Amino acid sequence: MADLSNINCLGIIAGHGDLPRDIIQACQIQNIPYYIMAYDGQTDPKFVQGLPHDWVGLGQAGKTIKHFKTNKVDHIVMAGYFNRPAWSDLKPDLKGVALMAKLVGKPMGDDGLFRVIVDFFENEGLIVISPEDLLGPQAMVNLGTLTKEQPDEQALKDIRRGLDVAKALGAQDVGQSVVVQQGLVLGVEAIEGSDELIKRTASLKQDGLGGVFVKVIKPNQETRVDRAVIGPRTVEYAAQAGLRGIAAEADHVILLNKDETIALADSKGLFITGVSYD
Repeated sequence: MADLSNINCLGIIAGHGDLPRDIIQACQIQNIPYYIMAYDGQTDPKFVQGLPHDWVGLGQAGKTIKHFKTNKVDHIVMAGYFNRPAWSDLKPDLKGVALMAKLVGKPMGDDGLFRVIVDFFENEGLIVISPEDLLGPQAMVNLGTLTKEQPDEQALKDIRRGLDVAKALGAQDVGQSVVVQQGLVLGVEAIEGSDELIKRTASLKQDGLGGVFVKVIKPNQETRVDRAVIGPRTVEYAAQAGLRGIAAEADHVILLNKDETIALADSKGLFITGVSYD
């Protein structure tokens, strides 16, 4: 865990989802000064309204660093997910061009991309911390079932199958989530992200007992900037897709809005369970 006591100002690189909001709340509770870097087409404008922020485009690395230095930012955290734009849609500045040049010829999985980004910020003198450093270990999925609904024998088999598949895919830097129904892999996460994976598999549902959404971390994943997350939206999509429950790797996946998410799963008749891969 990072030492938060020496943070002068925390730069929050804000993407989609609920994680940026949780990070802001954690900063406010812990009296940590913060400044938000919002990205065109990625960050929700309503989220940053009334909060200290500036807007930049993806690829404007120099402008990002300039804003951070102006606002005395010395630590940064990446929160939320980013939709990958086409190269042709980027309008990089000089630092952005230099950063993009480092990606040429490299594998374009998330891990390779994030490691280049972390190196860039660290070379600019910024300390990159994990969302977990701010939210604390209590924000992680605990080992065991968290809901009233419990996974039965078939669900446990599907979870085991999902863990094996997800870990194998993660080793190739492909994705970190799968949906399994009665031993059949209905879908694996690719560039679209886990929410879209769940929605996509709704039309592939087989007759009989519903499937399970399984989320893990990849081997050697750069968790400071790519922490796996589930939350209320995951539950909503899982219910709409006719899934029976959600399994997440315990102590490695963040559970956003924990009480709300568990209550929502209970109301939908879904289970949420923390599992280990061994």
